[in-house]
Amino acid sequence: MIQIILECIVLAAALLSVVLTFGIVWRVEGELDIAYKLFLSAIIFFTLGELAGLLGFDNGLYIKIIDAISKVLFIGFFLGGVIAMRDLIQKMDGEKKSEYDTADAPALKK
Repeated sequence: MIQIILECIVLAAALLSVVLTFGIVWRVEGELDIAYKLFLSAIIFFTLGELAGLLGFDNGLYIKIIDAISKVLFIGFFLGGVIAMRDLIQKMDGEKKSEYDTADAPALKK
């Protein structure tokens, strides 16, 4: 019983994460948009995997393969989001040259 309650809490938190992340994706643009789209994709695959587990679809071989694929997709999209966010932060800190930094337009530099 405790396991089912905990799985329901995880699923509810995952669904809330999807809604909140979608709200961010809806409002941002550029590189931040790309990072959050990757995060949203990762959360969606995580949620689908948790939903399949909660509904008891993890008995068959095909479901185990689908579960493994959803985990690979989750970590791939999450890692992509982290890399995109890291690149954006490095550009903001001046560690990396931004595509918007040009010698002809010094007013665009921060």
